[in-house]
Amino acid sequence: MFRCLVLLEKVEHDARAAEQLQRRQKEMAKMPRYGQNQAMSYLQASCSEYEKMVAEFNETLSR
Repeated sequence: MFRCLVLLEKVEHDARAAEQLQRRQKEMAKMPRYGQNQAMSYLQASCSEYEKMVAEFNETLSR
């Protein structure tokens, strides 16, 4: 039963993410500048997350 609930939560999360992505794509089609800003925001967030993971990995290795 617990696995079903966890799976249901993941499916709902994925559905919300897909809806958000569709809205963003519609906005990007309407306003190219908005699309560029979204792409830069995504890229910066990805780089930040990567830097955070590398720092955590280095910290783990130094222990």
